[in-house]
Amino acid sequence: MKEVEIPYEGENNEILYDRLPDLRQARLEDLERRVDEMEKMLAVFNKNWRDYQEMIEQKFQHIGGLVKPRHEESGEVDALRDMLHRIESQNSVMRSELEFKMPRVEEDDHSGLRNDILKLEGKVVRLEKKLEELERWEKGFKVNVDNTVRPVVIE
Repeated sequence: MKEVEIPYEGENNEILYDRLPDLRQARLEDLERRVDEMEKMLAVFNKNWRDYQEMIEQKFQHIGGLVKPRHEESGEVDALRDMLHRIESQNSVMRSELEFKMPRVEEDDHSGLRNDILKLEGKVVRLEKKLEELERWEKGFKVNVDNTVRPVVIE
């Protein structure tokens, strides 16, 4: 996450006091936007993963209803084997498409996305700490009449 730069105005590195709350708010909004994006991505992944599993189950149920004992016509068995190979190749193509579009996760485990969300939550905690530091830092400045600030000189 890129740090928000505090704009310096005028000589002596005076900053506009009114801008500090806006900068904090911008950082919070950016973090909230990123968390929302991750939640949307997780929801899309879960939906696509369920759709993918249902489609595979339907394909195999369809094949399971057609399979006859081996001693019956061998031509049907060979045709079913060919169909199974086609489905497996479609399965691998679909899996690679899903892996391309979605973050890599372990089977039935969304730990990769959870880790990303945990990282974002960690960033929120770090951001809150930085905001506390910024508030303490703000107390070290005095507001001038023209709404600029200057450091408090401790004598």
